[in-house]
Amino acid sequence: LPNPVAPKIRQARNRELHDIARSLKSHELARNVGQTVDVLWERGTEIQTADGNRMWKHSGYTPNYFRVETLSIENLANEIRTTHIAGVGNITFDHAIKDDSLIKNKDLKPLATGQAVLRGA
Repeated sequence: LPNPVAPKIRQARNRELHDIARSLKSHELARNVGQTVDVLWERGTEIQTADGNRMWKHSGYTPNYFRVETLSIENLANEIRTTHIAGVGNITFDHAIKDDSLIKNKDLKPLATGQAVLRGA
């Protein structure tokens, strides 16, 4: 093409667009916290907690195609469940699980059964 944009200008514009996209996604994720939505849960991974219990880590999608994660005492694979969006973050397994109905996320308070977190930006 005639009059190409200089590489440094292209890179700066690219960074700016990515920053705007990250900001918009963060804002939209935060707007969904506290909502109760139907989630289609995908195949999960069975894990053993520090206290010896077995749980399932699942990820799924909201109707707006936001990825969510949860821990459950049952396999939720291929099920649609009404789920409360408790926050934005990532489920981690390096925290103790108090009992079968509670999970912890490093950035959140314990989540009750039927709750999930939106995957962060």
